[in-house]
Amino acid sequence: FLMNCKNKVDVVTVHRYPLAPASTTQSAAQADATAFRSTLRTLRSALDGLGMTSIPLGITETNITWDGDPAKSTLPASPGTIFAALWTADIHGVALEEQLWTLDYWSISEGWTLGMLNGKSPRPAYYALELYADHFGPTILTTSGAPTGVSVYASRNASDNGTKAISLS
Repeated sequence: FLMNCKNKVDVVTVHRYPLAPASTTQSAAQADATAFRSTLRTLRSALDGLGMTSIPLGITETNITWDGDPAKSTLPASPGTIFAALWTADIHGVALEEQLWTLDYWSISEGWTLGMLNGKSPRPAYYALELYADHFGPTILTTSGAPTGVSVYASRNASDNGTKAISLS
């Protein structure tokens, strides 16, 4: 499609649901940030290889899994859990570092476990994104030296006189 229509495309977006409901373990959730970064770089490389270097790349639908049925959401990183929230924070940090055009979560609010809100009660993933909204600036910084199993994302504020970091483990 992209090879034949690249001159008609303004933006490329995909959906991503990395884990089956039965695979939403803590270790799988932690490992997904590396897989997500690799996926984004592979997609970007494919676009660049087609001469689409200025075409924005986005994820228009994502969650830790595609099925939040409460009967299937019983593992430590199932939707609505703290480990799913850490996954959300990690994925968001990777998206910022990789300069995605958009990253949209499914779902913000609904009555079952994929939502970040259950009615009016925030779930852990809501608070993960609130950290970015409240503390992240527009200039994303590269970090290094984090211990194994720890993710760190950092930015500078709009005045360029302060640095904020989020550390996840």
